[in-house]
Amino acid sequence: MRVAVTGGTGFTGGHTLKKLVDAGHEPVALVRSAEKLARVSELHQIPLIDHVTGDVSDVKAVSALLDGCDAAMHIAAVTGTQIRKIPSLKATNIDGTRIVLEEAARREMDPIIYVSSQSTLHPPPEKLYMPSGPLSDEPIGVYAQSKVEGERHARKLQDLGYPVVIVWPSGIVGPNDVGISVAASGIARLLNVPVLPLPKTGGILMHDVRDLAEVLTRCVQKDRGPRNYGVFGHFYNWDETKTLLRDVTGRKIRSFQFSDNLFHGLGHIGDLFDLLHLPFPLDYSTAQFMTGLRPGDDLKTRQEFNIDWRPLEDSFFDTLQWLVEQGYLKSRKVPSLH
Repeated sequence: MRVAVTGGTGFTGGHTLKKLVDAGHEPVALVRSAEKLARVSELHQIPLIDHVTGDVSDVKAVSALLDGCDAAMHIAAVTGTQIRKIPSLKATNIDGTRIVLEEAARREMDPIIYVSSQSTLHPPPEKLYMPSGPLSDEPIGVYAQSKVEGERHARKLQDLGYPVVIVWPSGIVGPNDVGISVAASGIARLLNVPVLPLPKTGGILMHDVRDLAEVLTRCVQKDRGPRNYGVFGHFYNWDETKTLLRDVTGRKIRSFQFSDNLFHGLGHIGDLFDLLHLPFPLDYSTAQFMTGLRPGDDLKTRQEFNIDWRPLEDSFFDTLQWLVEQGYLKSRKVPSLH
């Protein structure tokens, strides 16, 4: 199929372009920078992708992207939890999502794949994230709020019978990016501090970007109607996370665990630092997620596509190796690579 892709120069998008090409599809990308797309093609060793230059909030650019395509895949999203990002979050995650999905539906494209976020399902009512769970009534932070509003458009089209496929990823790790992802930069920051500040409850919920790209590519199937898939991956509590980091780095991980209230207080301090444009390893919405994350049920996804998630140890090791190679992390922080 000829597949229109937004967000193709991002972390998930770049890996997905490669998977689409490898699967015999013909992706067309909407990009703001043709030079960045060329770097993505070089990084993933694929031919230069056909592209349209523009932004998802521009109806004319989106129309030019979709014309002549069979399917649409909307990956583009602004990430981040800083309040100052609200204008760009609205333009891309809400308005851009509405434009892409509605224009694709108007053209009767099949399928129309929308990459949402596990944050739209938080907190899960049954202590377990489920595909098609209820949208959060109280999304945490400006990013989750924007993704909830974007997902409302996708669910509305599903209710009308359009072949919209919603995919819910959790935290995404892995190597090979023309920039640096939120998760990778977070890992680098954590390993650069002498003592990890951690809460006592919650944990991490993560999967490999290459597994997500595989799922998105397998979603490109016609005449299947509306569908939903969770890609939640592996849940590790904080003790298990410290063991994971120790095993993949080959060094002792020092940490101090705070009560949830104190940890949330650190997040508030981080928000103040952000307003002053000063670095701080935490913000309030991230602190809330870190204390509240739960496992997810993605058995249906794995069974339908006959896929097993990569072990998180392998994904973290590949991520650390890439961070060191790109200069984002000193090699002495990862003795296991020596």
